[in-house]
Amino acid sequence: MPNVVLNVGGGANPWLPANYLGWQNLVLDINPETNPHLCMDARNLTNLAPNQFDAVFCSHNLEHYNIFDLPIVLKGMLHVIKSGGHLVAIVPSIRATFKAMFQSGDDLDDVFYSSPAGPVTYHDVIYGYSKDIEKNILWQQHQSGFSLKRMKTLFEQSGFERVITQSNGLDLHGLGFKV
Repeated sequence: MPNVVLNVGGGANPWLPANYLGWQNLVLDINPETNPHLCMDARNLTNLAPNQFDAVFCSHNLEHYNIFDLPIVLKGMLHVIKSGGHLVAIVPSIRATFKAMFQSGDDLDDVFYSSPAGPVTYHDVIYGYSKDIEKNILWQQHQSGFSLKRMKTLFEQSGFERVITQSNGLDLHGLGFKV
């Protein structure tokens, strides 16, 4: 039986890194239109049975929770991960975003980069994708920013052990293990 990864916030295009090749990819998303395996808010992960996933993968989702809900979400992730499993989370680097904006002389509403969804402004990276928020897709709002130190502290305070964080260009990557 293959390992199972819970892809939190995977949406309609549930991408996984290559190291999960051959794993079963179960998607959890708040948006029912993406047809996830589990349609729910990640703040409610403790309502699921404990210790059922080998890993949790969470790309560009944690920034959508406020400072008070982040520990709830992370503790919920720890709850569903089997002993010996891990969490991988990817979030935008607030430091890299501001640094790029200041170094370029750009302003908040200037285009930072282009994506398949269209142009992305600095404002979009900091506060959430404006085109979605304009459509009243409010769960797309960004409510938290991350630095390496903040990410590591949140993981550790939520019970993850052997936490590793690293900067990867415009993103921060966190890896935490459940013993």
